[in-house]
Amino acid sequence: MNPLQPFSPPTQGTPSDFLPALNHMNADHQPSLRAIVQNHLSLPRPPQSAQLTTIDSKGFEVEYEMMESFWGAKRRSGVRIGWKGKGEEGEVRVQGGGKEVRERMVRLVKEAEAGRNKKYPILYSPPPDLPISLLLLTFLLYISKPSHTPTSLYNSPQALKILHEGIPFLLKYLGIAHVVEALGMLFWSLLRRGASPGVALLWAATTLPVGFPLFFRFKQLNPSAKLQDKGVKPKSQ
Repeated sequence: MNPLQPFSPPTQGTPSDFLPALNHMNADHQPSLRAIVQNHLSLPRPPQSAQLTTIDSKGFEVEYEMMESFWGAKRRSGVRIGWKGKGEEGEVRVQGGGKEVRERMVRLVKEAEAGRNKKYPILYSPPPDLPISLLLLTFLLYISKPSHTPTSLYNSPQALKILHEGIPFLLKYLGIAHVVEALGMLFWSLLRRGASPGVALLWAATTLPVGFPLFFRFKQLNPSAKLQDKGVKPKSQ
């Protein structure tokens, strides 16, 4: 399967009375689908994404993606899951229309949350932004030095001022901001996400040239163990 293609649309094997449930789950409950897939397949971590492709009286099919590096292709797979819950014997069938499907989905989600692994090792991978950031910083440092100023600019005092004063000023305060962001990444990945000290240091070091966008890359590679559905607020204790 081509990893660059979007998820497959719902197949024609879905009866019409199950389509509302399929569309609702894909629109508002993708985190629940990711939890169900992780628990059903005993995956070490939740998949990056999951989507129902078909649903019927016997169960449903989910297409999901796993990613362990920014430089490797996402692994896309599909799995067929039945309606049978924990402790039930034999095949379980449901009727379309909504209520019974919803009750079965809620049961499977609760079982998935109780059974799936929520403490998984944090991964590190150099992000695609890193080479670009390093090249840009190297270029700015190079042209800001008077010895590297093109002779054609000596007739333009304003351009020289930007090169010799503006760029160093920008780099200085950008560097301060990135150091603060790197410290934030270090403590966040170490204390909040449970990364090992070595992995946390790698993420922090990469934040120095890349900056705040690396937080989004971190979450992309290491999805949160707290899978919360769209528009669903946790109940107060």
